[in-house]
Amino acid sequence: MKKLAAIIIGSNSTRMLVADIPLFLRPHMERHETRLLSSLNSEGYLSAHTIEDMAQLILKLYNKAKNLGAQAICLAATSATRDTKNAYELIKAIKEKTGLCLKTLSGEEEARLSYIGAGDENEPYAMIDIGGGSTEIACENKNLSFQMGALRLYNMHDVTSVKSTEEAIDEAKRVFVNCDNFNFDKWYFVGGTASVIARMYIKSDDYSLLKSDVKISIDYAKEALKQLATTPKEKRSNIIGVPHDRVDILPTGIAVLIAAMECLNIPHIYASDRNNLFGALKQYGMDSGIVKFVNIQ
Repeated sequence: MKKLAAIIIGSNSTRMLVADIPLFLRPHMERHETRLLSSLNSEGYLSAHTIEDMAQLILKLYNKAKNLGAQAICLAATSATRDTKNAYELIKAIKEKTGLCLKTLSGEEEARLSYIGAGDENEPYAMIDIGGGSTEIACENKNLSFQMGALRLYNMHDVTSVKSTEEAIDEAKRVFVNCDNFNFDKWYFVGGTASVIARMYIKSDDYSLLKSDVKISIDYAKEALKQLATTPKEKRSNIIGVPHDRVDILPTGIAVLIAAMECLNIPHIYASDRNNLFGALKQYGMDSGIVKFVNIQ
């Protein structure tokens, strides 16, 4: 077995997974709330301060992966970096500090990694990944990306009442309304919203890797959204399973989920902690790999 690391810079958070593959033994997961999408100015640029902070964080994670024994590492970015007009400055800063080449994933590549990471190839399934800036929907032969995520929707509709939940769901539905019907019985749900709603359902604040997937019905998603919408923002972290750093964008993440489930006629979905990081590690050594690994010196 070989110990590998993957780091993905998302729109809401930056995450790292270090594990022994192919069996994913001794996994180490780390997550930092970086809110890159919210750091873009009105013209779509990142400030020099934000770029420096992000480069320092990637250096810290690189060194952590090295100390954990990772032999190779890949680095990728998703929706917010796709939106960033000076992404080249971020790429340059990270390269100078770490030697790593940041790969900005297309929406379709992001969808594919999440699909690969989420499920078991021995059964047919489809996947929804709700991130901060975008939502990816994929199956074996289809990879779609939509400009709608928990943080992006929050910037348009802060959910603070039952009425505002309806507005948020309607806004998200405008994006998914023409989405093809995938007609799958088994759906996986990954991303930060998936991890939190699963913990709300099982009533646990344990943020270690879930030992099994959690079946979430659309009725429960609506119930959870109503509970969050009618709870003052400063008190939402008192709900078991809800972390303090997601009290603002969790309701909009669930609103995106409900919109997608209604548009695709999905009665229930399996929330999983397996995500695009797992997909990235599964890509190691493949000629058609979406991400590239470099040896850690």
